[in-house]
This record gives sequence, structure tokens and C-alpha cells, in this order.
Amino acid sequence: MRAFWSLAGVVALVVAVIYGAAVGLTFLIAPSHGFDTDVTTRDQKLWGSPQRYAVLNQGHFAADVDRVIILGASNAREGLRPTVIDDALPGCTVDDLGLSGATMNINEVADSVQLVEDARPAGRRGRTIYVLGAIYTDFADDVPGTDNPTETEMLRYTYDREPDGGLQPRLPPSVVPAVAALARPVEFARAAPVAIAQTLLTPQLKSKVKGLLGRDKAPGAVVGFETFIAGQSDLDAVVLTDALRAELIGQRLSAAGGDRPLSPRQFRALDGLIERVTAAGDAFVIVDLPLPAWHTAGLPVRQASYRAQMAALVARHRDDPRVGYLDLTAMDDAGTFYDSAHAKPRTRVVWSRRLGDYLRAFVQRSAHAG
Repeated sequence: MRAFWSLAGVVALVVAVIYGAAVGLTFLIAPSHGFDTDVTTRDQKLWGSPQRYAVLNQGHFAADVDRVIILGASNAREGLRPTVIDDALPGCTVDDLGLSGATMNINEVADSVQLVEDARPAGRRGRTIYVLGAIYTDFADDVPGTDNPTETEMLRYTYDREPDGGLQPRLPPSVVPAVAALARPVEFARAAPVAIAQTLLTPQLKSKVKGLLGRDKAPGAVVGFETFIAGQSDLDAVVLTDALRAELIGQRLSAAGGDRPLSPRQFRALDGLIERVTAAGDAFVIVDLPLPAWHTAGLPVRQASYRAQMAALVARHRDDPRVGYLDLTAMDDAGTFYDSAHAKPRTRVVWSRRLGDYLRAFVQRSAHAG
């Protein structure tokens, strides 16, 4: 029996050493430099998704510092860049918590805010300014039968579902970074096949694979655009044909279920999130992001509904010095976008500088008001 336990101890030690090496390797492959979910689409694709990156790097928010945190979908994640914004805000940490996904809405944004809130130390002195980069698609209702990707990742390791449907941390904040580190090899291994395929397959092969899987015939499929954009080495030089624009509008109409008004539910959810944030002593800024004029013209009812409800929401919070609003919607020239919503690289710098200048003034006003 003693020999058995000795052998078991040796095996356990070897396994621990190998797994520890695997954990260390993941930090070499995907080193942590600040907090930026956009790396998941560029040089750290093994994270699998911005949502998984956000959950497994939650410990970043334990540091008690002044922060600006970018929220929103992929157009905000790409378009509002921390490395440009922080030039206007010395002494402030700028983090990108933008997400991705066809079903992302304000409910999921609220989950990402909870990640920050639950990680911060008790008695903190640092102040957080949450910045939501918003367009009409962020206010679509939940789709029955679909998952909230952020909730899915939270429930996988560090959260439990409460009876009322909310999420409750199952671990103390001090333990979360260790659990996240141990999860990295498992999650990287899960994401590796897709990441490798994305890297190795040519646009033509990707198109053939989608054809074999039938995805080219799915509602809202944009195979022509995906093949076109995958072959572009310089996004600043992209020019969309009328056919590609029509395909992208078709995708938006399919996702929205037609050109119809937005329900008020997600605007009410944003009202509640703003109240939650400001009650905790933090601030909230909405950046009304532009879309190419041809996009908004393709969904006039949807866009008009968004504009009216956003104006009403901003008016409700106009007298609160902890709430700000920056309107960039006039920057809707088609030449500044490489698709129906995402800014070209040169445009991201412009948007980010505008936001940095606005936030510098906002911080000064807030300090004077407080």
C-alpha cells in the first residue's frame, strides 16, 4: 500500500508540474498588458471570445485606481482605443471591456459592469467612468432560446445563478485570479482548433467550408462580404460596392426581424444601469456612435426609433453631473467605415481623440460639481 501511495504522489507531482508549465505557457502566448478585449480578435485569438477574456481577467479590476472602461459591442471595442484615449487622461487607467456577438444588448453590458463591481476592493477610493459606445443594435430585446455569452462564461467558473435570475460570485475576489489562471490551458485548448483554422484558411477555403456547412444559405448570411473583407490587407483602403452594401443591409434586416421600432425595454435597462453606477459613486458616459449614412437609410424606422428613445433617455439624465453624452453621429461618411458599422483604423484615432478630449473636460466639470 505504501508503494501505491508513493507512486500516486509521484504521478500527482508530475501532473502538477506539467500543468503548471502549461499555465506558464499560456502567459507567454497571451501576456497581460492592461485590459483590452480587442486582443481576442488580433494577436490573442486563443481566448476564443471577448467574453471569455473578460471573465478570466476579472482580477485586473481589483487594483484601486481611477479608470475609464469602454463598454459596448465590437464597433465600440474597435473604435474607441485605450492607447489613444489615455493620452488625454494622465493618471487614469483606460480599459476596453467591449464585447461581441449578434445578440449583445444592454443586459449583457450590465453583466460586464458586474464583473468590474465584484472585483473592486471594499472601501475603494478610485473612481470609474463607464463609457458606452452605442448604436441601435445594442437595444434589441433578448432573443428567446439564445444564450447571453457573458453570463455563460461567468457561470462556467466563478458565478452561480440566484433564484431571482441574477448572478452571484461563488468565490471570494482574492481567489478568482488563481482559478482563472488554472482555467487558461483548458480554455486555450478549446479555442485552438478554431484559432488555427482562422489563421491558416484562405478566404476562398473559408467560403467553401461555410458552403459545405450550409452557412452560406442561412438568413442574413454575408458570404460575399466576408470573402471580400478577408482579402483586404489595408482596411483604410476598403471601398464597398453597392452589392456588398445591399448584402450587409440584408444582414441587419434579418437580425432585426425587419425594419421595425425598438421596444423600450433595453432603454429602461440602460436607465437602471446608469442609476446603479452613479449610486455607487461612479460616472456614466454615452457615446452615440455613427453609422454610415447608407446603413441608417436602409433601416429608417429602426433608426428613428433609436434616435427618439435615446434623446429621451439623455434628457432624463441631463441634470446629473455624473452622466455625460457625446454625439458622434454626424461622422457618418461612408469612407470612414470598412463595413456597415466598424470604423477604419484611421477613423478610430479620430473617434478616440474626440472621446479623450470630452472625458478630460467631463472629469474637470465633475470635480468642480463634486
